[in-house]
Amino acid sequence: QVATSAGFLPLWSGCTTPSQTAALRGTLAQWHSRVQRLVPSTNPADACFEARRYWRGPVWHVVNFMIAEGFAGAGALSEADLIRSHMRADIAQSGFAEYFDPTDGTGLGGTDFSWTAAMHLVLTKASASP
Repeated sequence: QVATSAGFLPLWSGCTTPSQTAALRGTLAQWHSRVQRLVPSTNPADACFEARRYWRGPVWHVVNFMIAEGFAGAGALSEADLIRSHMRADIAQSGFAEYFDPTDGTGLGGTDFSWTAAMHLVLTKASASP
């Protein structure tokens, strides 16, 4: 069994307990100790991790958005802000790529990808709100 970014999505449901949120915060910190950009689609400590192989490691902004919203809703604002800052850094470095290498932020897959552009618009709108 391989841990994936989908394991963070219960946060988005708003139904996690404080102990579950704490465990997910710890998992995120462990993953971040191995990659430059969050949240890779596969645990970077797993032998199956491949930073540039579609769902085996790259960062997907549409999933990251849900994870960041989940952390924020659970009161883990520093984790939410960190994920959002990594999303902004990916876009600043590589544009609206389909997905990103978590080790260096390189854009991968399609270019001018609508999901990534949509997430950028949501982040931009959220940061402009009072």
